[in-house]
Amino acid sequence: MRIPFRSAFGAILSIAVLAAPVTFTAGGKAGTAFKGKELKQLTASAKLPQKLGAMKFDRIRVVMKLSHLDVVASIVYDRANVPAAWMGAKALTFDLVREGDGSDFEGYGLKDFTSVPQRRKLDEMSADIKVLLLKKIGEKEEKRWDESRSAFVKSKIPVFDAGTAISEGTVKVLLERQAGDQDK
Repeated sequence: MRIPFRSAFGAILSIAVLAAPVTFTAGGKAGTAFKGKELKQLTASAKLPQKLGAMKFDRIRVVMKLSHLDVVASIVYDRANVPAAWMGAKALTFDLVREGDGSDFEGYGLKDFTSVPQRRKLDEMSADIKVLLLKKIGEKEEKRWDESRSAFVKSKIPVFDAGTAISEGTVKVLLERQAGDQDK
C-alpha cells in the first residue's frame, strides 16, 4: 500500500513533536510508583531529544504539579542564565525529594509527597513533571512606583509563548494509612 507524501510527512512531523520520557529513581530503583514509607529521596531524570544547547528556546521551565495541591512549582532559566552543565546535557536531573527534606523546587520536600496527602486521607498521590521550552513572542510595558525615586518607572517585560513540552512523566507515591488513637 502506498502512503501519500503529505500523510507520511504529517506522521513524521507528529513523531518529532512527542516529548521524551522522564524516569524516576528512589532508593536506587527506577520506576513510576514508590511506597511513601520507603521514600527518602526521589529523583527525576528528564531525557531530551537532543542536547539542550542545540535546541532553540529563549527560556526553559521545569514544572512540577502535585495531584493534591492547587499550585505548580517550577524552575525557570532564561537561555543566557542556563547552567553550562545543562546546555551540554541530553538529560536533566532534578531532586523532587532530597535526603533530609528538601527539593530542587523551592519550598517542596518529603512532606509534600507523604504526610501532607496522608493528612488528607489519600491512598496515593502523583507528581507530573514537564520540561518546557519557551520562545519570546514580544514585550509589554509596565509602570511601577519606585519608592527611591518617588516616581513611576517604565519597564519592559518579555512575553513568552505557552511553551513546547520536550520531556514529561508522572510518578505515583502509594501512601499507607496513618494509625490514629482509635486504631490502637
